[in-house]
Amino acid sequence: MKTLLITVFLIIGVIVSKETKAHTRANISSIVTVIVHRLDGGLSRATGFFVDERHIVTNYHVVYRRKNSAIILNIDGVMTYGLVVYEKPKSDLALIELNSHKRGRTPFNLCKEDTIKEGQRVRLISRSPGVKLDFMRIKEVTDYWTVLDQRPEPGDSGSPIVRGYGRDKCVIGVVTACQTLEDITIVINVQALRDFLK
Repeated sequence: MKTLLITVFLIIGVIVSKETKAHTRANISSIVTVIVHRLDGGLSRATGFFVDERHIVTNYHVVYRRKNSAIILNIDGVMTYGLVVYEKPKSDLALIELNSHKRGRTPFNLCKEDTIKEGQRVRLISRSPGVKLDFMRIKEVTDYWTVLDQRPEPGDSGSPIVRGYGRDKCVIGVVTACQTLEDITIVINVQALRDFLK
């Protein structure tokens, strides 16, 4: 009987693990590199993520004053273009729309505000240029900002901050800035993101 129970648990564990890994891969494919031409002729790279099959969120300061302008996107190694269709400077958020979309992407769910607490462990997921995951803890939660206990790196602007795993994974906010003196990351709260997407 013990052997049977162990076998059943192992099978269930394998199935859940496969589902979780598949969902994780799908979410990673929903994170993109946003490439912007600078005034000096160079290129700046930041991160964005799908909120539905056709729209990508990033920071306003990444696509500064480029509404209705084409932005280069690297999606799973494929270069394409998107159009900046909406900006909200005060929230440091911008929305990019693809001319066409690839079906099968898994946009991130947004966390409920009242479930975000100080001390929770979260992940910064960036794609500038490769996939990078940094584990951090929530240091402080205010009405508009969430503060994390480590600072991001160049290219992390626009990255989602994610809590949970598999199908329970959700976004608590979007990286906007860092404070180098204190080594912290400043994150736009999920409520501001939700209001922006209305």
